[in-house]
Amino acid sequence: MSKFFSRRFSRPFSCPLLSTRPVVIFLGLALLLCGTAAAQCDSQTNGSFNAAATWTCGFVPGPSTTVQIFHTVDSTTDIAVNSLDIFSGGVLVMNGFPLEIEVQTMVVQGGGNLVGAANSSIYITAPPGFPFDITNDGTIEAGALGGDIFIHDGGPGGDIPCPSGSRVSSTNGTFSAAPNDGNIYILADQIDLNGAIINGGAGFVPYNAICRSVAGSVYIAGVDVTINGASQIYQGLNANPNMPPLPQCNGVTTGPLDGSVRVQALSCNTGGGNLSIGGTTIVGNPLANANQCTTVFGTTSTIGANATINGGTSCVYWDPPLLELNDDASVKADHIIVAGEDLDASGLASRTLPTPALDAGDILEIRLQPGGQLDLQNLAPGFNYFQAGSQIIIAADEDQILTDSDVTLEELMSPPPELVPAESTFVVSLNPDSERPVHPGSSVEHPFVASNLSTGSGLLDVYIEDYKGWLQGGPVSVSVNVDSGEALVRTLTINVPASAAPGDYTVIKAVASINGGPQETSLTIFQVAKKKGCKGRLCPSIR
Repeated sequence: MSKFFSRRFSRPFSCPLLSTRPVVIFLGLALLLCGTAAAQCDSQTNGSFNAAATWTCGFVPGPSTTVQIFHTVDSTTDIAVNSLDIFSGGVLVMNGFPLEIEVQTMVVQGGGNLVGAANSSIYITAPPGFPFDITNDGTIEAGALGGDIFIHDGGPGGDIPCPSGSRVSSTNGTFSAAPNDGNIYILADQIDLNGAIINGGAGFVPYNAICRSVAGSVYIAGVDVTINGASQIYQGLNANPNMPPLPQCNGVTTGPLDGSVRVQALSCNTGGGNLSIGGTTIVGNPLANANQCTTVFGTTSTIGANATINGGTSCVYWDPPLLELNDDASVKADHIIVAGEDLDASGLASRTLPTPALDAGDILEIRLQPGGQLDLQNLAPGFNYFQAGSQIIIAADEDQILTDSDVTLEELMSPPPELVPAESTFVVSLNPDSERPVHPGSSVEHPFVASNLSTGSGLLDVYIEDYKGWLQGGPVSVSVNVDSGEALVRTLTINVPASAAPGDYTVIKAVASINGGPQETSLTIFQVAKKKGCKGRLCPSIR
């Protein structure tokens, strides 16, 4: 018996057509009428997903059913179907916190809507052992306040995607998290976005433990990621920049924290991944000015056409080992760090914009690994392809920098760069910032992943703590040697007090670095759900 089949039928079966005295000869018919056999159900009226009268098939759709929605259908329970197609004018409302859609194929067509009711997140995953294919050409929108969009193929890599055949695509579709720090999390083997709009939720309510309010973040991870067209991938901004002083923060006013954006092409098996950003894509909200950043990472990455990467202050743009900048590509932030083996900027020779490709308000750092190359060939002297407000630092040996024979670095960038020797630069990737609903008295298992994204091995130092003492065993301190692409994986246990009230929360803070390099910080907020009904494989309270 397959894992999928046994999982489905290990649950209590509640079909009203099967009484306590069934006639065996009618078992197959009863199962068919309850939606467990392969069938198609189309909505024929507005109504509840769990009402047979809503469907042309005359029963409630089940795990083997093909579902087509043309009306407004409301669900207060998890949904498990084989395929789901929401047509133009059709609306599926998930009314719970959170509810899970388990599906192998899902299409939200242009004009179709998958939305969360108030306080409702949207979780989409594949059946265990199966890939999924998710297409959103319409709208997927989480419910206010604080609703998240969580799309994960359920692979074994946790926050690192694995080659699985799973796919998420969108042509002119919208993914919108709710205000009050709603996050967007999309993870699959292949991700193909063309003209997609992806927005993290704005922040309103301050989190007392960290003395500031937090807006929603966006995390997109695949083995192969392609973003084209007029796509926009924006973190949430904070709608309450003048947060009043908090007594528990000793009356100190702390500025709000805008969300972050991380787009990552990385494989759990090989560490490799391919990232292509083109068209007129914009990654990172150009209005973000708090101390969050936009991180873009892929083993092989191309940023071309009119693509723009925007970051806030202290923003890191990290891309080992190969980064290509072509045409009218632009990276803008207060502080830009481009680090890897090779930076090929020769494709900027066809640039038509009068603005720099790398435009740092303060400092621009280009740091090559030993043996890498900075290719500036074919670039026209007298044009500032790279620019910084105060300083440009290039960490590279002279034989690593390629220019045309009659062109100097000073003719290609402003101010003139400061050259320092090439060095091995180490960067670590942690779980994306997120919020997870929990319930009083629950014991939550939280997978923690710290990955070495550099090309060399090094000593990984990790420190994890929480603010309320919910972390089992107390603070965690780990030092371990990791190779390039290797990850430290730990399962943290969060024990939620039985006395915790709705809205109570703790913050798990993780800080990590490799060989004393730049520190990476991750915040995970565990908050007692304000609405009950959380269940399903992705619900943290029953993991």
